[in-house]
Amino acid sequence: MSGSSGAALIWQDVTLSARSRAVIASQQAQKTYYSGLKAWAERDYATARDLLEYANRQAPESQHVMFALVLARQMTRDLSEAEILLSALLSECDFKEGWMLLAGLRLELQDVAGALAAAEHLLSHFSCNADIADFVSKIYHLNGVAGWCGLEGNGQIRWGSRSPLKPVSVCYDDTVQPVCRRGKEWFCPEGWQHAEVVSVIFSGGDHFFGNDFRPEHIIKCEGFVEEEAEGLRGWAWFPYDSQREPVLKVIDVQSGKTLQHVHATVLDETGGAQRPGAMYRHFSLSQHELPAGFISVRDEYGRDLAGSPLFPGQKARSAVAVARYLAGMRLTASEVFSSSDKGVAESFLPVPVLTNNIPVPEVSGQRAPLAIIIPVFRDLTCTRRCLEAVRKTTQGIKIQVLVINDASPERELTDFVKAFCEKYNFSCHQNERNLGFPGTVNKGLRALAGHDVILLNSDTCVAEGWLAELRRIAYRDQQTGTVTPFSNDASILSYPSHERENAEPDAMQTRVFMAAALVANKGVSYDIPTGHGFCLYIRHDCLKQTGLLREDVFAQGYGEENDFCMRARALGWKHKAAPGVFVAHTGAASFGSARADLMARNADILEDLHPGYHALVADWIRRDPLSEARRRFDQVRFRARGVAARVCKKTVLLVTHHHGGGVERVIQERAASYRKRSFRVLILRPSKKGCLIEDSTAPEDFPSLAFTLPDEHAGLLDLLQHENVQKVELHHLLGHHPSIAHLANELCCSCDVFVHDYMWFCQRISLLDPSGNYCGEPDLSGCERCISTGGNNIEEDISVAVYVQRSASVLSMADTVYVPSRDTAQRMLKHFPEITCVVRPAEKRVKRAELPGRGKQATAGHYVPADGFLKTPRQAESRRLRLCIVGAIGREKGYDVLYQAALDAALRDLPLEFVLVGHTPDDTPLLNTGRVYITGRYKEGDAVTLLESIQADAAFLPSVWPETWCFTLELAWKAGLSVIAFDHGAPAERIRATGQGVVINPHLRGAELNEMLIKSINIGNK
Repeated sequence: MSGSSGAALIWQDVTLSARSRAVIASQQAQKTYYSGLKAWAERDYATARDLLEYANRQAPESQHVMFALVLARQMTRDLSEAEILLSALLSECDFKEGWMLLAGLRLELQDVAGALAAAEHLLSHFSCNADIADFVSKIYHLNGVAGWCGLEGNGQIRWGSRSPLKPVSVCYDDTVQPVCRRGKEWFCPEGWQHAEVVSVIFSGGDHFFGNDFRPEHIIKCEGFVEEEAEGLRGWAWFPYDSQREPVLKVIDVQSGKTLQHVHATVLDETGGAQRPGAMYRHFSLSQHELPAGFISVRDEYGRDLAGSPLFPGQKARSAVAVARYLAGMRLTASEVFSSSDKGVAESFLPVPVLTNNIPVPEVSGQRAPLAIIIPVFRDLTCTRRCLEAVRKTTQGIKIQVLVINDASPERELTDFVKAFCEKYNFSCHQNERNLGFPGTVNKGLRALAGHDVILLNSDTCVAEGWLAELRRIAYRDQQTGTVTPFSNDASILSYPSHERENAEPDAMQTRVFMAAALVANKGVSYDIPTGHGFCLYIRHDCLKQTGLLREDVFAQGYGEENDFCMRARALGWKHKAAPGVFVAHTGAASFGSARADLMARNADILEDLHPGYHALVADWIRRDPLSEARRRFDQVRFRARGVAARVCKKTVLLVTHHHGGGVERVIQERAASYRKRSFRVLILRPSKKGCLIEDSTAPEDFPSLAFTLPDEHAGLLDLLQHENVQKVELHHLLGHHPSIAHLANELCCSCDVFVHDYMWFCQRISLLDPSGNYCGEPDLSGCERCISTGGNNIEEDISVAVYVQRSASVLSMADTVYVPSRDTAQRMLKHFPEITCVVRPAEKRVKRAELPGRGKQATAGHYVPADGFLKTPRQAESRRLRLCIVGAIGREKGYDVLYQAALDAALRDLPLEFVLVGHTPDDTPLLNTGRVYITGRYKEGDAVTLLESIQADAAFLPSVWPETWCFTLELAWKAGLSVIAFDHGAPAERIRATGQGVVINPHLRGAELNEMLIKSINIGNK
């Protein structure tokens, strides 16, 4: 927006990316969160809850904020709401403290069965240390349970019962073995750690609570290790036994010898853990403690930490070896290097990204037989789906399928894979220990030397036609080394959107996507900077020349296929996208809490090995060569949906902006209304270069259905004609190319205009002058002066006279011009006297609810939002009047008005305070007055309940522009509040018509405004 004045609204600023908005929101939430913790530490629980409720609305995905809010709700005795929020949190994050609290809350709420279920989850999933044992003993004793049983991480059996029973045997893996006694304690026999479920049998034969243990959880260890300048550093912890200190083993990879044991003891005090209750324990090893070679850092059960194995000092040793070689270039390599130095030099020799003078690869000129390698490890459901899909799509095709079980801990998965492969003649290999993705794939590549191979993740789903199309693209260009398809989760190859997370299609939807991909893009390919390992076709000659994946630097994975592609690129091989293939991908997160650290480490290694890699990918993303392929894909699916919806027979097009707010609410209500009448509803919004079409039933399904205007106007028109658009509604043209206003004429259909604000004649849209006040609607010359001084809020440079004349032309061609209020009609007619406006309220009137308000004070100890933060006096003689403001309050909506009023109320200690149910561009100045509390963003369905809970005396609409409607006015009425508003625009008109409020002088500010607000509230209360 050129030259716009006033505070920028971050939710409307199109210059901010989604990531930028998220960063801003995260920073604001973090500040609020720490303020809430500070209040908690001071035992000011009401204030802590106010702040944490606010932080939770700012960052609803933050687990730390959620848990802190649960505690605050508990302390303010809102137990039901605490239990609801905690249950939601535990469905995402499994942690001991949460389950203990949940059991306690449910007991207080008289939900005994729920409390026992929470306690049983603790026993079956967590190591039964002393605090859990004490806790469940009390829970079960209070509720008359005969006995309970738990299992510690070292295999010790704990139990409590009303009768003198003792454990006699343990059942797991279909076997029953006697327990082991060591002194006075009882333990599971060796091997229990590898079982899926362990049950303890007692002498009386009773089955105690908790007695179906999950060893995989109880002994689970998460950790990460990486190289630093001084040696190694890392962290580890047991998520289900958090008080236990991990003891790690450093092992020489070549000999298998244990070099030393390392105790991870230093607790992380930075607060960087991703989940509540996490107790990361750090460790480090100095360089002199480490051998010259590959080492593995494992937990006490022999499992590598993320980032292991690794070669400490590999990069530095490689640099030294290369420098020696260069210094002795006149000598032979054998005279310069020792044999070990030569290997080191080769192991970390950077291969810069080439952009020109790329060599010609060694092409075999022959087609090789095709094989598929599928590494499997976890998730039986995904694995079964993958193998079944591969079986169905390879029937009758001469192809070898090799399934490699990477030492899966899931017995059921192992049994299934083995039986499936035997039944359908797939090859099956079993790793003795977990090798990670690179090691497992290399095992398959060695076994299938001379084949073209497809590396296929076990969490994928393929459909008919995928093999033929991948192979077609692989040999379309003789220099093609790898081919990667589209997928819902494939980074730069993601579809429908490559910018946000996509929904995962089921098997049927995958078949539909695959068929559409072939129709849209069969035989088409694009150069890409790198392939993606979820489904990667590698030609035999590329593989032979490039070599295997690197196990030595990428540990368990992330980046190994990118490194392979960069090495192949340096040899002249090209990497291709095959947009005629779609493969579904679950993309489950591996490595738990260590995932982010491993990805960051490997990204750095990738750049070290291939300087310029990240710049290469970033430049490709910027150019977005796949945009046309995605659009063709979108068009095929879009038209197919249109054919399926032909029962509708008619299609309506709603034209709007992308700023949300009240306009978006009307759009969604109109769309729903049309769908009830069997219309297909399309929505047209502005995009960066033109416009974007949405299907109203699935607004995120076609993100590439965009057209660059004016160049692609004919294509847009063709699409709309094909969809049989018979009516156009113009709701907002902000951001659109001027040609969009004439679509109805070109489509030879009817057109209605819906007026939502004054963009038709005011280039600043809201009738505010550069000082932020109502402009008075001057003549054209006055408008020109306003624009030249303060700038406009439209995305083009056009004189006011031409702009108004153009609007008049569009309005005159409309069948009907709808306005939401008489006030709006009068203002429109002043500027467009030739048009007829039809008043159509934006929503139905509701009868004002009758609520007690704040006249009846809450009972002592009952939490009322904002009371804590605002330090609201409870005594009747010193109570403050409370005004509620609703919505997103920017400058036009009265941000400055509210700030001045709050500041005056604080400075003069007036009996007046404000609660903003919503948000602003900058909450801090308002909060700092001590007279404003802000709830944060609310969900539409929660608004009335939230308004009722704050017990306001009245609502205040501080908007400084003559609004055309105002949905928040209706919300206030639904909550039973009388409303005070400035005497302009539709709100004043509606208040006069209903008598449900007071209108005041729109020029009042600061002290004068506060006096009027207090007077108006008192009159209303009387």
